[in-house]
Amino acid sequence: INDYSPGQLVNFSAMMESYRGDGEAIRKAAEQHKAHTGELAKVLARAAESLRRACQSHLGNNAYKLAGLDFSTAAAELAESIIADEELTLARSRELRDLFEQPVPALSALLEPYQAQWEQARKAFAALDKQAQTTDANKTHKKKLDAQGKQLKALSLAIKAYFENAGDDLKNLKQAVRDWRMLGEYFPDGVYRDVEGLCKIVDLAEVIENDYSLTPGRYVGYRIDIDEDFDYQKRLAEIHAELSELTQSANTLLTAIKGVNL
Repeated sequence: INDYSPGQLVNFSAMMESYRGDGEAIRKAAEQHKAHTGELAKVLARAAESLRRACQSHLGNNAYKLAGLDFSTAAAELAESIIADEELTLARSRELRDLFEQPVPALSALLEPYQAQWEQARKAFAALDKQAQTTDANKTHKKKLDAQGKQLKALSLAIKAYFENAGDDLKNLKQAVRDWRMLGEYFPDGVYRDVEGLCKIVDLAEVIENDYSLTPGRYVGYRIDIDEDFDYQKRLAEIHAELSELTQSANTLLTAIKGVNL
């Protein structure tokens, strides 16, 4: 089942109206895409801006003063305001889409190694005997670990909340940008034309040649689209990881079955 997006329906409508003689149909459709994408971008800009301010707050919170984690390389990123342009271009909308997909890249790049270091340090402290844990130096160290854990958790939760709250809008923006881009690729001159895999004008003679078949594929044909906005390498890695996990589970199950004595 293919549920067409609002933008795809706009493109279909513009295609038909252009074929019927409306010379402005494609341009009007592009304006619709521009307005719709702009509205989504404004919503996401507010959400991303809120995330950056929240992260700044967590980094400057005196409660985490003992943490001692260096986030200076993310300071400039967090201080920068995110503004959705009033007159949005397709190129700018793609830039904003990428920004909203990763609104705090410098901070995110620091969180993972800091989290790993903290986990390792926490386990090392837990491995100490009770007497060693109560020394003045280790008490101070414990306070530092506690502060680091709380700060890292606060930052991670803020980022997680952003993606949970903005997930649908982000998905809609990505689709809107794609629909806008495809309209321009299909009809670069702003007027109807035959597009392989999408639409074609045929006369009755051609229909007769195809034994009166009204199957669209006989006339329109097909084309292979490579979505430039889709991360194929990432998805392939995810599939490989899933396959490896399923294979391991299957082998475990097979070993268990072989071990059953009938």
